[in-house]
Amino acid sequence: MTNRLFGFCFILLLILLVLPGCGRRNAQLNPEPAELEGPLAAELAALDVPAGVDQGVWKQLTAELARVVANAEPRQAGAAAPLNTTSQVLDFCVWPEGGGGEATWTYRNQGDYDQNGEVNISDLTPVGVHFQKTRLSADWISAQLADGDRNGEVNIADVTPIGMNLGNTVDGYELQYSATPEVEASWTMLEDAPLSSGSSVAGGLLRFALSSALAAVDDYYRAVPYYAGGTGSDYGIASNLAQLGGQGVRGDWCMEGHDATHAGRSAHSAPAGQSLRWERTLEGRAAGVSPAVGADGTIYLPLVTGEEADTGAVLALSAQTGSTYWEYQCPGAVRTAAAVGPDGTVHFGCMDGTLYALRADGALKWIYQTTGKMFSPPAVGNDGTAYFGSDSSYLYAIKRDGTLHYQYNTYGMVRAAPALAADGGAYVATVPGVVHKVTEAGGQAWTYDTGQLITAAPVVTDFSGVCVATWDGVVFALTAAGGEDWQYPTGGKVLTGGLALGEDGTVYVGTELQGGQATGRIIALKSDGTLDWNYDTSAVGSPLALDAAGNVFAGVYGASQIKGLIGVSAPGQQSWWYATGAFVPQGVAIADDGALLCVLDNLGNTSAASKLAAFD
Repeated sequence: MTNRLFGFCFILLLILLVLPGCGRRNAQLNPEPAELEGPLAAELAALDVPAGVDQGVWKQLTAELARVVANAEPRQAGAAAPLNTTSQVLDFCVWPEGGGGEATWTYRNQGDYDQNGEVNISDLTPVGVHFQKTRLSADWISAQLADGDRNGEVNIADVTPIGMNLGNTVDGYELQYSATPEVEASWTMLEDAPLSSGSSVAGGLLRFALSSALAAVDDYYRAVPYYAGGTGSDYGIASNLAQLGGQGVRGDWCMEGHDATHAGRSAHSAPAGQSLRWERTLEGRAAGVSPAVGADGTIYLPLVTGEEADTGAVLALSAQTGSTYWEYQCPGAVRTAAAVGPDGTVHFGCMDGTLYALRADGALKWIYQTTGKMFSPPAVGNDGTAYFGSDSSYLYAIKRDGTLHYQYNTYGMVRAAPALAADGGAYVATVPGVVHKVTEAGGQAWTYDTGQLITAAPVVTDFSGVCVATWDGVVFALTAAGGEDWQYPTGGKVLTGGLALGEDGTVYVGTELQGGQATGRIIALKSDGTLDWNYDTSAVGSPLALDAAGNVFAGVYGASQIKGLIGVSAPGQQSWWYATGAFVPQGVAIADDGALLCVLDNLGNTSAASKLAAFD
């Protein structure tokens, strides 16, 4: 350890003697780089050009590293644990396991592209090997390790994180716990996870899984990186906090329909007024999808992009301003809502049949390839398993490590999100109208044929049964054993409106009335299937969202061209309205701070970009 510390001090001393480079580089190579002088030039020149790296590219990369370090703010010489937020672990989670738990997280140390725990000159090699690769490259899951600025391309700008973090070292992590997390002195070490205990997963990412006896179910846990050099441990920036089950990492409205039961019911009250916090035009269309929200308030929204609407992207946006944190581009259109897992993993499906799993910082964790188009939004359980259907007529269950748990044949296309039951099973409805209850192991528990088309997601009821709504506007309530409890004909169609479930068991449904008049109705049904109240409005064009105050929100559009976001409360009275002009509200969600989020799409102009609005 002493030798390594001495080596770092020597290298940094040499760096400080280097003459500054001749001008700032951009993301493209300078065809005529300046000649370097001084000790660092000799140090870098002594390195062999890595196999597969162009000699000219390598010369540019080494020159850029010298320039960055020479012009960087002075810092303490030698190795140290990283304190920068770009090296903070964001996917820390504690999962129930037997009588204890398993803590999992992904290694982060910005600039350490070869994942050896240390930011040093050797991290130039991955930049050279993967130079100019992008998110559309076939081997991006490996190349992304060298994308230090997370802009979706490996280029000369990715040398900067090496130079700015040179010497940052992670020898391991401490798993710590506390009952009072706001008191720093209360954190106590539970287990040690040296860097060597991590495992290389898809693409070379270093992943940790540490089983431990938990101190108490209600305690908070975190992972803290340390550098073990010198006379004592040097601690870096701590990870996000998590409790048993990991619910602290994803927000209240973390997927379509709020949660994996698709109740559409928030624990927060939406704003009483109609004040627009912000509205932004997106770089594509987000038709038919709802926003998902992370625990830190980040909004995740998929897009269809490209002139031919054949590519896609997922945006991570600020809930306060609507600005973009990051964008992940896909080779196929994305037509499913995103779903945030208990560890903050962002899941979404692509029209090429691929399920993607991203870290909270936008880095790719893994992909799972299927054979059918994906319109079915994923639902993610408390154990991190992602469930989704596809046009290939299968329900897939993918474990949190990206491997297959089971594949269940539905004998019909699935375009609605599955709903997860408390017993570990899943409900899935096919387009032909058959509802399946699938066991935790992937076997068939029962089926029920409604005889009508279904594209809206099923909703798990409080008695562990399920409700579904058909294109023909009939709401079916099924028992946990698969029998029919009741059915209610709404007199309209349920295409995109879908269902929501109140805390008292009230079932809400949004319809488009028959006859092509673009009129609709929001209906409240008692838990026994009898009518409580209804409210006539324009056609309901979005899934429903319930807030804690009992308001039912929906996007509506009418024959009179009046379009807007409406709120209705018992006993069927309008409580909220915001006109949206030519745009139809397509997806509604409620953020943890009470902001009402709404996707706006111009259905009459498929070339027009969608918008996203937030209301206070």
